[in-house]
Amino acid sequence: MHMLCIFIPCTGGFQTCAIGIILRRDKLAWQVGWNIQLLTIVYSAALGTSAKYWLNLYAVEKRGPVFPPMFNTLSVVFTMVLGALLLGESLTVGSLLGSAVVFSGLYMYLYGKAKELRVTMTSGSSNEKLQVQPTHNSKCEDPSSRP
Repeated sequence: MHMLCIFIPCTGGFQTCAIGIILRRDKLAWQVGWNIQLLTIVYSAALGTSAKYWLNLYAVEKRGPVFPPMFNTLSVVFTMVLGALLLGESLTVGSLLGSAVVFSGLYMYLYGKAKELRVTMTSGSSNEKLQVQPTHNSKCEDPSSRP
């Protein structure tokens, strides 16, 4: 699992590099200096990719493999909101309706998962039977064998 956390971003980086070389053959376009471009690259690599995969791995360990894919759709919504707030992009009716669909789907899933958990907790507690097993050194006597 940990190797996939390294393999997936590296594969994406190689694919992006190959497409970039094909599309931009100008050497000046590939120069990176000590400016906002370098800060953007480091920020995207360190936080955008590494933190995302680490958080997904943590969520899989704690709650199972179903939860991280459910929250991946929220990244599109956050990108839309931050683009509108920070970059001045316009919000369209389609993006707002899409966000509403994403949030309602996520809410319905979480509601169903919580309801399923409650049902399994109540049915599991009623089906359990208390069984006492004697230990190795304990003296157990069968009451029916007494004279």
